[in-house]
Amino acid sequence: MRDYPIDTLEKVMGKNLELQNKINELEVLNTQLLSEKSEETNREYIWSGDLGNWYLNTLTKTITCNPVILIPLGLESDELTYTVQFDSLIQALHKNDRKKMSTILTKFLEKKDDYFETEFRLRSRKGNWNWFYIRGKITQWDKYNQPVLLSGIMFDINSRKNKEKELESKNKDLTRDALTDYLTGILNRRAIMTVMEKNVGYFKITQKDVSVAILDIDSFKHINDTKGHSYGDYVLIEVSKILNKHLRKKDSIGRYGGEEFMIVLSDTKACEALAIIEKIRIVIENHVFEEEVQVTISGGIKEFNNEFLSDFINQADMKLYQAKKAGRNRIII
Repeated sequence: MRDYPIDTLEKVMGKNLELQNKINELEVLNTQLLSEKSEETNREYIWSGDLGNWYLNTLTKTITCNPVILIPLGLESDELTYTVQFDSLIQALHKNDRKKMSTILTKFLEKKDDYFETEFRLRSRKGNWNWFYIRGKITQWDKYNQPVLLSGIMFDINSRKNKEKELESKNKDLTRDALTDYLTGILNRRAIMTVMEKNVGYFKITQKDVSVAILDIDSFKHINDTKGHSYGDYVLIEVSKILNKHLRKKDSIGRYGGEEFMIVLSDTKACEALAIIEKIRIVIENHVFEEEVQVTISGGIKEFNNEFLSDFINQADMKLYQAKKAGRNRIII
């Protein structure tokens, strides 16, 4: 009998071990496929169309799947492979989905639940992200009751995700339209009143001050009558922009009605509110409007003192009336 060098024997033994591992992996997969065929589950998970099967061997960490799973990623037919490494798939996931996928699989394997499911994104060859849905379960165990094979389905859900995104965008538009004034883009009366109610509610809990300012564009009817309603709309938009620009982030502004504006000043005493609104009044007075029309505002300010909300607003409105009566272009506290 011929003697072989030790290193040659080691190489042969290594090759044999590698081959045996591959045989074991194929046997595991073959067992599952035969089981599915006998149970006719292939009629439910057909290897065609947009739906694909996958099988994860937990020992070799390889995923065997039908090519339909990889087609949305932009691979050509001659590049499609039936086997991919699990780690490679994880690395191909969107960064926001990697941790989620690992967490779901870890919890699933620890608790040995009936199944797991999730959605994730994979980058295609063109660089865009494709959404997939995946669902799976443990279908084979070893003699120590440890999972050997996970099986499941996976399919492209880009169309549904795009529809969801479109619907979400429409919902945002509807929400915005329901809360904002169509002309000026600031909050409408209902929305600013909601803000007011919330601030009054916070006051009753935290005792943090809240003040309200009701402002009115002086002689607005005269502007409309002499310059036209289009110019009047322009003035409303410009005044809204000025108010928005010079108010603090914590303040809220809404169109209270016609040419009237309501400003809710959170955590603010009346004297502090007066300083803020007075500066804005001066800015508007000095602002150069088109056609050199001078625009001014009058306003009333009231600090909340635990009265009824309606009384609180009426008192600010009365201050506005006093400012008008006193000659306009002024703020009264």
